[in-house]
Amino acid sequence: QLIAEFMGLSVTNNIVNCTENIRSHNERCLSGYNISQARYDSSWDWLMPVVEKITSIPLLDNLNECNYIYFGFDYEDNSHYVNLYHGEDSQINGNSKVNKIEAVYEAVVKFIKWYNKNK
Repeated sequence: QLIAEFMGLSVTNNIVNCTENIRSHNERCLSGYNISQARYDSSWDWLMPVVEKITSIPLLDNLNECNYIYFGFDYEDNSHYVNLYHGEDSQINGNSKVNKIEAVYEAVVKFIKWYNKNK
């Protein structure tokens, strides 16, 4: 629900609905599905629009710069990692020993929680 609302969708009684504003910008916006059917944690088709939105958000203290994301693999630890940067002072990390999408999903959730508190 956190990600769906960040993307501008409305969630009522666990049912996701596109607002008119979102539908006009996103023809793929689906309505009427249960939030438990969302696949942000397992589908790049679901998750990448969220990453794109995050990287297009201007920094809170410098509207001329945006967030950026760094993907990596730690060979010593045999794990994927993601660093999401909001300027030079704020860094949100995601780690996964399984796969890259889990690391990205973790970083996205942490970023949205941080962003909602600081915007």
